[in-house]
Amino acid sequence: MDFGEISQRADPSKICCSSVLGILLWVGGLSLGGWNEYRNVATQRTISLGRDFHKPVACSPLDPAMDGKLVHLSCPLTGQELLGESQIGVPNSVFGIQLRSSMEAYQWVLERSGEDRNGEQTQRWVTRWSSSYSEGQGPDSSSSSSSSSS
Repeated sequence: MDFGEISQRADPSKICCSSVLGILLWVGGLSLGGWNEYRNVATQRTISLGRDFHKPVACSPLDPAMDGKLVHLSCPLTGQELLGESQIGVPNSVFGIQLRSSMEAYQWVLERSGEDRNGEQTQRWVTRWSSSYSEGQGPDSSSSSSSSSS
């Protein structure tokens, strides 16, 4: 049997691209690892400061001197009631305390008033605190210029 000689030459451009890609991946991985460690250390330091500087307080009476300070309290829950109604009609027999939150935003609100002499409705934009959020509305939005002509 005659075995021929096979020779291959590596393409220099492929070697160069692979090396550059490897170096970029190494630098990116090192950067992400450092960023993650920094976040972890900062979080641990914040938790440690909270543990060191919090003030335990009694449930009642409330101390006005503690207003604005980091406090810790542990109180027995009272006033438990039936939590919600079931979505599928099966009665819910779980008792507990439910946390409800509300939000208000200082935003532009369209205030409509009666009709003027020409029979057109008058409206104006005012800023006020509102518990319902109106997304993308305001005197500068493009939708307000088209709706104000009606």
